[in-house]
Amino acid sequence: MAQNMLLNVVELIATCHLRKGDEIVNETQKLAHDLRQPLTILRSFFRQLEEKRDDPVFLEDVRTYIPEALNRIEDIATQLEQIPSQGKHERPGW
Repeated sequence: MAQNMLLNVVELIATCHLRKGDEIVNETQKLAHDLRQPLTILRSFFRQLEEKRDDPVFLEDVRTYIPEALNRIEDIATQLEQIPSQGKHERPGW
């Protein structure tokens, strides 16, 4: 879902077509949502860290979910960086 949404954003930007303002706003809002999801995970773990630092289940969740969230943010950033190098009608290869 996130990659399809991001592909739509990339397509809008990479082809340099200005579509209706509502479509651009909608795609931008979807991108913001996809960025907020991993940030919410990170924020949640950091808020609980002090109180649950000795809980082995919590620490295992931290080891699993924090890297996943960080990787998702990095993937989105990498995809956004690739937009300027895309040809006029090329789609990024993710």
